[in-house]
Amino acid sequence: MESTSSSRIDQICKAFDPEIYRDITLNPLAAYAILMLDNAHIPTTIENISVALFKMFPLKFSLAGFSEYPDVARTNRVLLHMTPKYENLLSGNGSKGYVLNEKGKNKAIEMMNALKDLRVGSKKDMKVKAPRYHFERESKRLRDSIAFRRFKEGQFDKMERWEIFDLLGTVSYTPNKALKQRIEDLIQEAIDAEDQEIIDFLKSVRSRFSAIFDGSHIERKG
Repeated sequence: MESTSSSRIDQICKAFDPEIYRDITLNPLAAYAILMLDNAHIPTTIENISVALFKMFPLKFSLAGFSEYPDVARTNRVLLHMTPKYENLLSGNGSKGYVLNEKGKNKAIEMMNALKDLRVGSKKDMKVKAPRYHFERESKRLRDSIAFRRFKEGQFDKMERWEIFDLLGTVSYTPNKALKQRIEDLIQEAIDAEDQEIIDFLKSVRSRFSAIFDGSHIERKG
């Protein structure tokens, strides 16, 4: 059964050009992978999802220091953030498999269409098309985030650190330089789009949670 699933994953999960998905956050990619596996009647276990994500998006889902292997722990964290407790895109568990709910399916289909549009376009087309589409997608994602809801409700003091990493589409061990660059890029995109609400939100995050961007957020393992 495992070898059959592996062979079929190889058939349906072809690698995307990193430039296509470099700025796309992890949750929509994971939703897309689950949809792909489910459509092919492949069990959506943590192992199969990890391999599918690694095959299609190695830049995001390969193991740090061992790029020839998938990062199962990262996939597990992403799936956790997609459960009803957080973003509410799916239900299930790693052994029995995950099932996308209606919201999750919509996100997966949106991601599928976006990837399809970008994949078939020329490099020149992507340079013109991607930025406009990218901010529209990012703006919606930011407004749907738990962090934005806390911002609107004046509850920054209740925000947890993982919510910032989820907002940025990163993980806790992402280098602080990359975290800082990520939020600066988002702010610039919001400025270019003249989206004042998102500008104020991101600048507030950057100011209030400055420790995340200067390196003092790094988790200590005892």
